[in-house]
Amino acid sequence: MKDHKDVEEQAIMVARQLISYSECATEQDKANVLMKLVSVCGVEMCRTVGFSEAITRMQGTTDFIANLPARAGIKADVTDVVEKITWVPVSDRLPDDDMAVLICHPTLNEPVWLGVHTQGKWKLLSTLGDFLNPGIVIHWAELPVGIEVGV
Repeated sequence: MKDHKDVEEQAIMVARQLISYSECATEQDKANVLMKLVSVCGVEMCRTVGFSEAITRMQGTTDFIANLPARAGIKADVTDVVEKITWVPVSDRLPDDDMAVLICHPTLNEPVWLGVHTQGKWKLLSTLGDFLNPGIVIHWAELPVGIEVGV
């Protein structure tokens, strides 16, 4: 295998090429394209090393990203960041297909999950392809923007 740093540089170049190819008009468009790339990579990792190891590796990446503000010397105080989440009834409108959103799914042990509406159906992002029963999702909301690293 090539050097880790070389592989990382190639991955960055591929991600930037995908954003350019996708003709993103907004930062949200770029985020959606990158999320699609992460999702595809996660599924491919499951096929390569199995579900359990893929989840462990993806969780490690999540932990690394969560600690970026501290590594950059930025104090990420949750009291400094307040965002309004607007819940949209699914009867009013649906999100764009394949856009990661928060979903209200009150019959599960936790009522709020990451989900996506695709092919006319809802699925949880954590299940890698299992669709939810119709009518189970009652509201959805766009993901919060979060803190800006480096600001």
